[in-house]
Amino acid sequence: MGGGRDMNDRVALTNEAVFAELEGIIDKGFEKDLIPSKIRDISAWYLLTVAEDLARFSVAKDAVEFKDSLLIFFDQLKYSLKHSLLLVLENSENSGVKLPEKVYPLFYRKSSALIMAGLEYERLHRIVLGCYENRVKVELIDGVYEVKNLNENTAEYVALEYLNHGKGSEVDMFSVFVYLMQDENKDNDVVKSICRNTRIKKRKPVYEYTPASIKMLLKYLPQRDEIIPRDFKFPWGDGFETLCLINALWVRCAFHVLSVHCKASEKNIKGGMESSILLKINKKQLIRDIDIVASVGDDKIEKFVDSLTYGFGVKTPDPALQPIYSTGSGALLIPSILLMTSNCQRNALSLSARLDKKLFDRSSRFFEIKMVEHISEKVSHLGRCFQNRHYSANGDKEEVDLVVLDSEEKFCLIIEMRWMIQPGDYRELVKRQKVCDEKVVQVERKKRFFNRNKVEVMGSLVANETRFNDYRFEAIVLVMNYGGKQSIVSEIPVVNSDIFEKLINNENKLAEVYETCRSLSWLPKEGEDFEYQTESFEVGGETIRSPAFTMNINADEYASRLRQPTVNRVDA
Repeated sequence: MGGGRDMNDRVALTNEAVFAELEGIIDKGFEKDLIPSKIRDISAWYLLTVAEDLARFSVAKDAVEFKDSLLIFFDQLKYSLKHSLLLVLENSENSGVKLPEKVYPLFYRKSSALIMAGLEYERLHRIVLGCYENRVKVELIDGVYEVKNLNENTAEYVALEYLNHGKGSEVDMFSVFVYLMQDENKDNDVVKSICRNTRIKKRKPVYEYTPASIKMLLKYLPQRDEIIPRDFKFPWGDGFETLCLINALWVRCAFHVLSVHCKASEKNIKGGMESSILLKINKKQLIRDIDIVASVGDDKIEKFVDSLTYGFGVKTPDPALQPIYSTGSGALLIPSILLMTSNCQRNALSLSARLDKKLFDRSSRFFEIKMVEHISEKVSHLGRCFQNRHYSANGDKEEVDLVVLDSEEKFCLIIEMRWMIQPGDYRELVKRQKVCDEKVVQVERKKRFFNRNKVEVMGSLVANETRFNDYRFEAIVLVMNYGGKQSIVSEIPVVNSDIFEKLINNENKLAEVYETCRSLSWLPKEGEDFEYQTESFEVGGETIRSPAFTMNINADEYASRLRQPTVNRVDA
């Protein structure tokens, strides 16, 4: 056992002391001795190359039906890179050395070991953050560090994050990319076209990136959904221009990986030309290549590329948000698969909030407007909708996002909404949970206002009606891009907007929709949809036990179940 004390002394420690000990053990397992080189750019090149190689072979060997598990692995890989690159930045320096032309096994192994250590560190890092945020506690029991949740969020809501909030999966651009990467699809016209465009020179792929060479790939890719309102303002352009830029960079990355991998597969080249799997390109060429698809002007493309460059304008860089690494020699390194597997529109929003928060806050109102309009349209068949209205009565004022009124059933549903950026790490998750609690408190206050002032409020909504005291008022909170959390007020459920849309289609009355939301019967079920277990692992000679998830269903299965009519409802 580490620490140099006997077990009885260790058991007597306070929770704070136990946590401090555990944090020290975790940090010791991820130190500067792990970095592959003292030269920053060489370490970065190897880390990004190895990460891309791991991602490439994960895609190539796994069939399309394993896409959900692949994406979870890629997210973990990005977190590992985040920690690993920060470790490199803190413990290396640049000396203008030329980047490697080929992978050397020793450095490949060292980089792989650092990435594996980063995966472990991320898992443990979440425990540390949970302790700081008072979401988990650590106890030392019989010589084992036991991590326990403090019930700030139930396991069912955590499962929603794995299940894509009930949206299910779809045939998107990445699904097509995975399909094209499979060996059995080598006779696909797109693959053959890319292989014809690629030749091998000194064991390296050489290809042309032109409108003609990418034409067939562009036709094969499906359209990406526009999540960002077109009027939203970024530091580099508006929402529509951003979508064009994202798509152009995505296509550039996909074309590179397919050119390298498919040509290596065609020629049976050992190692799959791993030295070339990382896209290395100069800035001027990247701008030209992006312009082929985006056509928004070089100035905006350059601002976009600069903003996505690792470390630009931020204190703590994150390769998931800024995936372009700029070397001392001016070469740009892009881990293409890791970029392609990211939620690029979500990441662009997160990055914009970091680079220019005032601009982001001014533009975010477009999301709120769009969300209210969308939900109002979806629920309009169940009652009259009143969007973003101000209500005054007896000296009090309230503004409500959406009021839905079923005059026939004398039922009024007050809906408070919040559009969110999908949480990317534990701190963001904690912030989203706090926002949910705040929204519940707000809408509870508005519900009380409606109940106190039925005659005045309802008189402004309903003509030729006087029996307002018969109306029943209820409230819910809808959140977008986040699964939500257990409400601090049981009568006011917090529901993801995508799930709410499916529940709307299952009920004939507005009151029934509310009751279904309140019942929480739509949540994934422990023991059926997922297992809440405990995992053990060793760190620095110490054993840690922590809660763990095992999913028994996928996003499509859960989405399909949500579309089925509700059988069991809680009575009003």
